Amino acid sequence: MHRALNQKPLSAAEIAALLPKADDELERAYLTLAMDVVRQELASGADQDLRSALRALGDAIDRLPPASFPTARTL
Repeated sequence: MHRALNQKPLSAAEIAALLPKADDELERAYLTLAMDVVRQELASGADQDLRSALRALGDAIDRLPPASFPTARTL
């Protein structure tokens, strides 16, 4: 999922539409972070640095092995 998000900028509304489809808390946290970033007013040039940082974070998340965490529903 993260690779598709890194190909072109999405609007906050498009990211919000992905939240219900997130597979786990980590993916929801990543999407929430991306949505918060899109909503920020950035200084000139900072947008590219931030995009690169989000891309690196998404790539790192993609490389993590699947893990199951207890949630409120399973406790």
